[in-house]
Amino acid sequence: LLWPGSPAARTAAAVGPLLGARVARLVRRQAHPEAWDHDDDLVSLRQAEEEARTAVFDAGVLEDWRTVLELTAARNSRLGAVD
Repeated sequence: LLWPGSPAARTAAAVGPLLGARVARLVRRQAHPEAWDHDDDLVSLRQAEEEARTAVFDAGVLEDWRTVLELTAARNSRLGAVD
């Protein structure tokens, strides 16, 4: 999930406001392999990432998702991104 050379903290800070604190925590912890076996959410995220690499899936272009992303960001902003 993290691009090579991209610090986990910076990536987590970037996705946190859009996707919430829980996702930001997972992104931050994913950079630490010793945490992978001890966090069920992180294990699920890693499994999903591995399955996604083998699946043939076309998510379309960013413009197709813009409304969904904007609505999610607005909702998290209204709710204070609490999760």
